[in-house]
Amino acid sequence: MNHNSQLITHPEADWSARHEQDYASGPLQLTVHGNTLLNNFHCRHDDVDSSAMTVDKSRCFRKAGAAVCLTESHIPYGRRLSFKQSLRYAANYARITQDINWPKQTALKKVLEIGSAELPGHWPKMLLFEAAKPGCREYELSPGTELRLSELPLALVFYNQQGQALEIGNGDDLWRWQNALQFEQGQAESGILIRHTEKALRFNRMLSLNQGGAELLPLPREYRFTSYLAWSCPELETEFPAKLQFHRPELLPDRGLDIENLAQHGAKPALSLDFSRLQLPTQAQRDLSPGLCWESKITQKFARRIIRQLADLSQEGYLLIEAGMFPGLCQDPVHCSRKNEALHWDLMAILDFCSWMRQRLGRGWTIKVQVPEPWCKLPSMSCLGAINGFRNQS
Repeated sequence: MNHNSQLITHPEADWSARHEQDYASGPLQLTVHGNTLLNNFHCRHDDVDSSAMTVDKSRCFRKAGAAVCLTESHIPYGRRLSFKQSLRYAANYARITQDINWPKQTALKKVLEIGSAELPGHWPKMLLFEAAKPGCREYELSPGTELRLSELPLALVFYNQQGQALEIGNGDDLWRWQNALQFEQGQAESGILIRHTEKALRFNRMLSLNQGGAELLPLPREYRFTSYLAWSCPELETEFPAKLQFHRPELLPDRGLDIENLAQHGAKPALSLDFSRLQLPTQAQRDLSPGLCWESKITQKFARRIIRQLADLSQEGYLLIEAGMFPGLCQDPVHCSRKNEALHWDLMAILDFCSWMRQRLGRGWTIKVQVPEPWCKLPSMSCLGAINGFRNQS
């Protein structure tokens, strides 16, 4: 590893992510239990990918329990098409924000890719989670397989020969991915191209693929897209002591937990919460899927109030969230601070809440979140109670 490398390593799990200061995106490599799951996570504009971009800024630091890697870069010719990427590592996932500053009179001749990568080795199985269809579909993959998805999925989960899983998903801002660079219908399309060779699986996420011979001119502005990576990490999954007896406290509509009755459960309580029973206004509900929308400020505010009450109650304990925390689809624009309908799903909002909950309760609490089918098949949903892993460095 050269002196320009930054190695992000979880202190309680066997995974690491390598970044380099002169590489515009990243991670360059994600290794879990000694196996490399991903190489060269990158962007591409026409014939120029992240390896050929000029890096303006690059740094890694820690904040709120997460390891953060920031890069700013630009295409080294023309009118300075620039990229800014932020990755936040916690537990067994990385939350990614990509900002693209598109200048005037800058054309799209071929393609714009965001978050493409190479997965070394053989990956015989894939799960596909789509916005248009409930559940998930399973695909068998082998060298020579080429699969084209005409719509960007919610998430894809790839399994290698060792049984390890790598999840690549879109963020909450599905409306942005749908609008892409805002071309007229038929000018460009989005999609995923998966090609399995003898040595690796190649994953190309095409935000806008030019469908004609003429150059396209996107509206000059800043575009933002969020996404994430997650991977299986059994050692971070929560296990409770045998024969632990859980108590379910009452959830009061206006006050949260019934604090007066919680004191009887001792200095190290074992509590079970069912978030599906929260009595919140209808504005907090999803309108395309059952359950509360975790993008809603109403949901977040009330759930965080409950966690703060637990933190004030005791410095240690056991917490089981038995129901009510799973991702779903919604298009209520208020949840995303938009004026018009905005299709979104709340997986990243759940990750953010659980990361905050872990920090707020501290290491004295053991936390487990039960997630129903089919969402429990997502690696991102498997370690929601895990230690984030990255304390601020003094």
